[in-house]
This record gives sequence, structure tokens and C-alpha cells, in this order.
Amino acid sequence: MLYEKELSFLLATLSKCHIDAKTFSITDKSGFEENNQFSPFNIITKLEKNSVYRVCDSFKFNYIYMLLPESKEKLVLFIGPFLFSQLRDEELLEIAEKNKIPPFEQNTFSRLYQGVPVVSEGGYLLSMIDAFTEQIFGDKLEFNF
Repeated sequence: MLYEKELSFLLATLSKCHIDAKTFSITDKSGFEENNQFSPFNIITKLEKNSVYRVCDSFKFNYIYMLLPESKEKLVLFIGPFLFSQLRDEELLEIAEKNKIPPFEQNTFSRLYQGVPVVSEGGYLLSMIDAFTEQIFGDKLEFNF
């Protein structure tokens, strides 16, 4: 890959910001449970070249992913989960009800959110992704948010 150093820098920077990011081959599903609704293989259905995708699931977790160009193994860069704002207790209850989380799991459910990084909507994360994609895609970029 021509952009190996840029990718390495991005992954290291995201790690220092406590944001999960990984690359994986579309054909290699090891490490992911296919039946798990959080699995990237249940989120990624069709990837277009030179495109960046952002999704928000029913738990308000956000993810960014893209097909990396010029990779023999059809590599995907997958970033997330992260939140764009800290959720209030009322919002957590609403999310739990919507996703049928039983009341006895409420404490565990709330603690889950404490470990998810919060980034500002227009902040550094989207700026880093924008700068990275300009390097690897040039001016042939399409955002699918």
C-alpha cells in the first residue's frame, strides 16, 4: 500500500485518543461473530471505492468505515464505536427500552457507555478522517453519512 505510513499514523493517533480502529479483510471474518449485531459484517453491506461511511446504530454508537484503495485483500478501515455526545440517564433508559434490555441489566448497560469515547460532532475525529482520505483518495472522495 502506498499509504502505509499514513494509515499507521492514523491508527496510532486514534489509539491514543482511546478510539477503537482496526483494519480487516472483507474475506477474513476471524475475530468477529457473524450473528452479533455489532459485527462490522452486519453493518457493511456494499462498499464503494473512494467512499467514507458513517453509521449510527440503535444504541447511538457511531462507526466510520471505508474500503481502503489498492489493497490486495480488500481491506476495510473500521473506526468505532464512539459517541458524539454524552448521553443523559433518560436517554440511556429510552435506548435500553427500545433495544429490550431487561431492567436487571440496567447497571451493566449504563457502565458500557462509560467506556465509549465521546468526540464532538465537528471535531478532531472527522478532521483526521478528512485529512487521511484526502491523502489516500485524492479529490475522488464521497462521504456517505
